[in-house]
Amino acid sequence: MFQKFTLKFKLLIAFLSVGIIPFALMAIVALNKANSALHDQAFAQIRSMRDIKKGQVLGYLQTIENQALTFSENRMIVSAMDGFSKAFKTFVDENALNDQNVDALRNKLATYYHQDFSTAYQKQNNGQSPTVDTIVGQLDSRTVALQYHYIKANPHPLGTKDALDRADDQSRYSQLHAQYHPIIRNYLKKFGYYDIFLVDPNTGKIVYSVFKELDFATSLTDGPYAGTNFAEAFRQANAASSANAVILTDFKPYFPSYEAPAGFVASPIFSEGRKIGILMFQFPIDNLKKIMQERAGMGTSGETYLVGHDLLMRSDSYLDPEHHSVVASFRHPDKGKVDTEASRAAWQERPKRKSSSTTTATRFSPLTHHWNSKAWTGRCWPKSTRPRLLPRSNPFNGGPSSSLPSALPPSWWSLC
Repeated sequence: MFQKFTLKFKLLIAFLSVGIIPFALMAIVALNKANSALHDQAFAQIRSMRDIKKGQVLGYLQTIENQALTFSENRMIVSAMDGFSKAFKTFVDENALNDQNVDALRNKLATYYHQDFSTAYQKQNNGQSPTVDTIVGQLDSRTVALQYHYIKANPHPLGTKDALDRADDQSRYSQLHAQYHPIIRNYLKKFGYYDIFLVDPNTGKIVYSVFKELDFATSLTDGPYAGTNFAEAFRQANAASSANAVILTDFKPYFPSYEAPAGFVASPIFSEGRKIGILMFQFPIDNLKKIMQERAGMGTSGETYLVGHDLLMRSDSYLDPEHHSVVASFRHPDKGKVDTEASRAAWQERPKRKSSSTTTATRFSPLTHHWNSKAWTGRCWPKSTRPRLLPRSNPFNGGPSSSLPSALPPSWWSLC
């Protein structure tokens, strides 16, 4: 067929081919280079966001460590720890309470457990009722007496029990409470902690707390909450021989806080070389949320969030707060897990440094990942897991995404 064309037309076709094909090849090469450059630029931006967030989280955790150490060394806290431990033991006798009186107080206290606490618990747990009778029956006379005076007889409503500076009695404990409580409460409000505790190292008794939840005056050694991460933080801090020890435990559902996820910070209190108590903070998760939800430079579909070794959230997702907030993730792990190749790879024992891959994960569109690992060098962090940090650039309900997992300090989380 080509033979039917004139020589002029054949030469025209030949010249056009010689000219167009090289230009087409050059265009393809240029396009590939442009795509590669855009890809590298996008990853560089994501790496930069990841590293910035990692630095912010590390800095915040270092601040918490410094606050715990400073507070545990404070002369006022040392004095309060010593005073509360002694006054705790004499509270029942100073109020002239016999066994019959304690039983009467226990019955009154039980109404708080069954009514005030149970109502709030049901509202936050889809109507599920808590089992409280066993807990009330387990409380000893000192715990019953102190919980009655500072929780049940406290005129302030649930959630604001911290407003009471002194119970209506003449005990040494209440004198000390009036002296120290306003100062410690102000410290809590200033630094955003959920609660602050002073714990006796010998009995595990929580001899003081700011908010007076149901763990107040119970024992972390053999009481109702001895099996919690709160008690684990106490045990690790109590076993430490250095005043510079700081223990942090990862978030887990905590019954006195209505099964909301709670993490704890603990540091021993020493006086003249002798351990006299354990200072404990209930971890301020709201400050972490603020760090992670700062979205400058991420556009409309970018975000960063923290993921734990159980693949549950440790900060709220901006793009899917319904299922991927911290509370929602723990309450409904079937919907709240971040079960992707990126999050799983970030939690490998030895993730490859600066590795990348592409995968398709449940509830996510294809993801491109890039991660590295960095160990925390702080004091007494748990070693069972390694935290990870992963910035990503798409909503949970789909769309192209990039994730860069990265190791974070106390071995709890990934940043996504």
